[in-house]
Amino acid sequence: MSEEANDRTADNGEPSATERAKGRLDAARERFEGVAGNLGGRLHAVSEKARGRGARLGRQGARIGKRAAETAARLNARYGDRAEHLKDGYGKARERAERWGDDLFDAVREHPGRGVLAAVTIGFLLGWLLRHRDQD
Repeated sequence: MSEEANDRTADNGEPSATERAKGRLDAARERFEGVAGNLGGRLHAVSEKARGRGARLGRQGARIGKRAAETAARLNARYGDRAEHLKDGYGKARERAERWGDDLFDAVREHPGRGVLAAVTIGFLLGWLLRHRDQD
């Protein structure tokens, strides 16, 4: 069949194949536009809902951050002096222990025989105490 035959209506008054195809194309286009419009509306609604929730979460985060900062300031005011005091005490104890260790090391270096005797004595006493403790 030629194009001219397709453009004409059939002898019985029905639309030609081209007219039917155009009609189907127009119907499909209308359906697509309806679906696209519906989808666009839904996407807009979801976007607005997400934007609202994001703003709400942002405000909650700011409140939580503010409360955490206030709590930290209160704790620092209440316990800051105690913590500083503990740091100073720890530092002094550490210095004292280092000094004792240095003194002990120097004494063993000066008198190695006494160092060995002291180590043997301490080992014997610890063994004796632990053995008697297990028997009780």
